[in-house]
Amino acid sequence: MARIASWDAPMPALLQVRCIGTSRFRLLSSEVAKYGLWMGQTEPIADDPPTPVPASMQASADALGRLVAQWQQDGVPADRMPLAPPYRLDDCGWVADRWCELLPLPPDDKARLLGLTDPEARLAAIQDLLRGQGLA
Repeated sequence: MARIASWDAPMPALLQVRCIGTSRFRLLSSEVAKYGLWMGQTEPIADDPPTPVPASMQASADALGRLVAQWQQDGVPADRMPLAPPYRLDDCGWVADRWCELLPLPPDDKARLLGLTDPEARLAAIQDLLRGQGLA
C-alpha cells in the first residue's frame, strides 16, 4: 500500500506521482478492466514485529548502512534518496524490505520475498542474493 506524497501534472494527459509505501499486501487476483485499468483483490500482510538483525546477517545491514552513508556523502537531497529515514538498520524486516526495493530483481522475485512473513527468513534470502553479487 502507498500514500501519495506529491503529484504534478506538467502537461495534459501526464501525471507525475511520488508515493511512499506504507504496508505490504498479497495480490490474490487481478484483471485488466476497461481503458487498460488494472484492478485486483488483495489481502494485507501483517507488519513484522521488531526483530533484531542476527549476528550472522549483520553484513546485510552493514552494507545497506554504507550505501545510505555514501548517498549522504554524495549530497543526495533527502527528497531524492531511495530510502527515507528513520533508518532502522537494527531491524531485520526493515533491512530485508529495503534491499528488496533496491535490488534489481524480477518483479515476481520481489513479490515472493516481500510476501515472506518471517523477517529473519526474508533477510536470510536477501543475504544469499547479496553474497551472490559480492555485496555482503
